[in-house]
Parts: sequence; C-alpha cells; structure tokens
Amino acid sequence: MLPENFAIMAQQDADRLAAAERDGQGPIQEFLATQARKHAVWLVGGTIPIKANDPKRVRAAACCSTTAASASRRYDKITCSMCVSTTANCTTSRPLSSRATPRWRGHAVGKLGLAVCYDLRFPELFRRLLDQGAELFAVPSAFTVRTGRAHWEVLCARAPWRTWLT
Repeated sequence: MLPENFAIMAQQDADRLAAAERDGQGPIQEFLATQARKHAVWLVGGTIPIKANDPKRVRAAACCSTTAASASRRYDKITCSMCVSTTANCTTSRPLSSRATPRWRGHAVGKLGLAVCYDLRFPELFRRLLDQGAELFAVPSAFTVRTGRAHWEVLCARAPWRTWLT
C-alpha cells in the first residue's frame, strides 16, 4: 500500500487539477497496474487525482490494482476540512469532489475494504463494508506529525472495526 497523495502532494489546487487523470487511464494508473502485474501483488495506490464531472474539482481516489489486467477497484475519499493550528490551515476539501461508495475486493487472505485517511471518522462506511463482506481494511493516509497526533492516532484508537472484530 502506498500513502495518500503518493504521486503528487500538490502545493496549489491548480497543481492537483493539472495532474488529474480520467478514470481508468493515465500514467499514474498505468504505473500502478504495471507494478501490480510485474510483482504479482495487489497494490493499493494511496490516492491519486481523478477528474470529476466539475472541471474545477478532482476526486481523491484510492485504486487497488491486481495482477489481472482488467481487475482494478476504486474508492473516492469522503471530503473533509480541518485546521489544527492558527498558523497552518490544512484543508483537503476545496478542490476535491466526493463519491464515497464502499468498495472491496476479494483476496486470498480476505476481502479488502477501501477507505482513505480521515474517512475513519465515518463508522457507517465501515459498517457498510462489513455488511458487504469486507474482512480487511486498507486506509492509505498522509498525515503530518502535527495532524497525525491530533487526528490519526485518535481515529485509529477509536476505529469502529476494532470492537466489531474482537
């Protein structure tokens, strides 16, 4: 699994929009598919920018590529905004569009559910994935040290599946 925004950590909204690919085609998606086939692995490609219907927005999509040429699954991050200090305004929702439909793939070790980063705050998402048969979760993230302490550690500690699977 690669981290969220592994291919581009945009400084400006325009950078993310310029790097956006069409669903199912583009150099980042081709790279992920090629690496999955080459190394005979299932590869969750963090998130990549995928074009949305609105040309001023992109979807932050987690793509799961497999060894089969046509076997790819995509999950789009639920958008969010956050600010953890008065000096740094960390927002992820401005140029992003959301299409949060639970996705999972069957794998030899279990059915893999996809979510992204701060989606951990939505227990209903994980309940739906579990109801659909998910047994494992991949949650690519890219928190900074500051946001990790403020959010990621807390979210993981209270993650909804922790109590359901014990």
